[in-house]
Amino acid sequence: MSLINQMLRDLEARRPASPASAAPLSGRRRRWWPIGLALVLVLLGLAGGLLLGLGLRPPLPPPSSQVLTQKVPHRPAVPAAQGADAPDGAADVAPPRAAGSPSPLPVEPRPEPAEAYPVAMPQAAVVAAVPVPATASAPAPVAIAPARSLPAAPVASALPAPLQLQSQPKAPTTATWLYRARQAWQQGELATASHVLDQALNQAPTDLRLLQTLVALQTARQQPLTALPALQRATALAPQEVALHLLQARLLADVGQPAAAQAVLARPQPPALEQQPDFYALQAALAQQLGQSAAASALYRQLCAFDGERGDWWLGLAISQQQQGELSAARHSYRQALAWRQLPAAAAAYARQQLKVLAPVEDVGGR
Repeated sequence: MSLINQMLRDLEARRPASPASAAPLSGRRRRWWPIGLALVLVLLGLAGGLLLGLGLRPPLPPPSSQVLTQKVPHRPAVPAAQGADAPDGAADVAPPRAAGSPSPLPVEPRPEPAEAYPVAMPQAAVVAAVPVPATASAPAPVAIAPARSLPAAPVASALPAPLQLQSQPKAPTTATWLYRARQAWQQGELATASHVLDQALNQAPTDLRLLQTLVALQTARQQPLTALPALQRATALAPQEVALHLLQARLLADVGQPAAAQAVLARPQPPALEQQPDFYALQAALAQQLGQSAAASALYRQLCAFDGERGDWWLGLAISQQQQGELSAARHSYRQALAWRQLPAAAAAYARQQLKVLAPVEDVGGR
């Protein structure tokens, strides 16, 4: 108890000195309090100004976090799941920014311009990359919907495809028919050659080469009149074709029908002598065979005046003159016929014989 009493006495002894010693400390605190308050206000003002300046100016992303864009094929953009890999063709994502840095504003992409008419090309989808803080999980990239594309103009592929007609085999030409007929003729197959020519004439009934080959073939077969129906059909289809009429008249003259041949030559319009001298030569020969000496003599005179080197025409003129009794003129014509070597041997022998007969005889008109 004495110890406790002693402690109490010590406390009582110290109590009066406490107010005197606290007075100087309280005065010092009153002098420094306004200064501290002023410093706090200055610091708060600086902090507010800094925050206000940062809020008015948009933060610029660091160079490493710039948005990289790339054109991708025209397809609907689907937001990728958080933490998943970006799809092929999407824009690259910038590396994450440092902790505490503000997030940059997303850049709104501009739509690609459409192609000129007539073909509208698909627009490219642009995906903006948003930098993500390192401490937080990366949000899904914002997908911008593709611009509305123009309707595609009609192209040539929309037109219906032309109908493909089945190509029919081409009919043989005249040269093909002639080659087949001559090949069969050379091989001795005359019936086959005649059948080939009949088929060809069904395709081209007025072809002169086919008709000439048919006449020659049937004459070789000793059946020249079998070619007559084809010739009659040809002249009926081409009534003014002189060559066809001339071929038919020769066939009739060869088979001993001079009157029918002369009638055939009377059908078409007579050509010019310079164009068809053979037409007038056949007319003169037919008139001579039919006893029409005056007509034959007139025709032969025209022919010899046109070409004086044809011995057969001089021989025809001599015969017609002899039939008319113009013996002196006939002797002259016989000599002219023998002067040209184109005259066949039999005709030359006849001309020599008639000169011997007419040598001592005077012209009827000269008596």
